[in-house]
Amino acid sequence: APSPAFDGTRPYWILRVCSDNDGEEVILKRDTQREDEIKSIKAAWEELQPGRAAKAKTLRDKYLASKAEERAKTAAPPLSEPPIAEEGDPVSTVPSTLPEEPASIVTSRVASVIGISTTFSEAPRPESPKFYEIPAAFSPYVRITSADPDLFDEAEHARMVGEHKEKVESFHEERRSVVTGRQDDRANRNEMKEQLLNTAETMQVEVETQRDDVFALRDSLRQKQLAEEAARLAALEPEQITTPSPKPTSAKKPKSPKGAKKKK
Repeated sequence: APSPAFDGTRPYWILRVCSDNDGEEVILKRDTQREDEIKSIKAAWEELQPGRAAKAKTLRDKYLASKAEERAKTAAPPLSEPPIAEEGDPVSTVPSTLPEEPASIVTSRVASVIGISTTFSEAPRPESPKFYEIPAAFSPYVRITSADPDLFDEAEHARMVGEHKEKVESFHEERRSVVTGRQDDRANRNEMKEQLLNTAETMQVEVETQRDDVFALRDSLRQKQLAEEAARLAALEPEQITTPSPKPTSAKKPKSPKGAKKKK
C-alpha cells in the first residue's frame, strides 16, 4: 500500500543513522519481540491443553457480562411501581426489568469502556510524539577518531581476556609478596623478642652473681672486724682487775657530829 503523505503539522520522529559501509541497507521495523513471546507461550499452552483459548475466552466473556450487569443495576434509575388495577379495569402489565442484551454486545461495550481489546488483532499504534532534533555535529562527544575501525572480533576478545588475566596474576603475585613479607617480619620480630629475653635473663644472672660476691666480701670483712674487736676487749680485761681505779679529787669530807665542841 502506498505510504500516506507526510504531514509536518503532526508529531513525528527524525532518525539519523551513521554507517561505515557505503550502500548498506538499513531496515526499520516494529519491535514485536514481546508480542511474539506471548504468542509462543499461548501456542504452547494450546498445544498442551487443546481448547484452552476458547475456554478462557468464554470465561472472560461471562466475567465481563456479570460485571456489566452489576454496573447496569447500580446505575439504572429506580422503576416506578405498576398501577394497581381496580375492579372493572383491564389489567395492564409493566415489565419489571429491562430487556437483556446479548453477552457479546455487553462484552464489547465493557471492553471499550475499560480499554481492553476483545480480539487478538494488533491495534494501530499511536503517532509518535515530536522529539527534539538530534544535532548533526557529534564531534564534541567523540574523543579520538581513526580511519581504520576497531572491530571487536575473536582476536580482540582474546587479547582483552589475556590482559585481564595478566592483571589478575600480577595482583595475586603482589599479594603473595606482601603476605610473605608480613610473615618474615613477624618471624623477625619474634626472634628479636627471644634475643631480648635471653639477654635480660643473662644480665639478671650476672647481676645476682656479682651481688652475691659483694655480700660475701662484706660478710668476711665484718667477721674479721668482729674478731679483732673481741681480741682487743679480751686484752683489756686483766689490767682493769689489778689496778684500782683512782678516787676522784672532788670528794667531800665527812661532817662532824652534832654537839661537838669547837677547838680553842
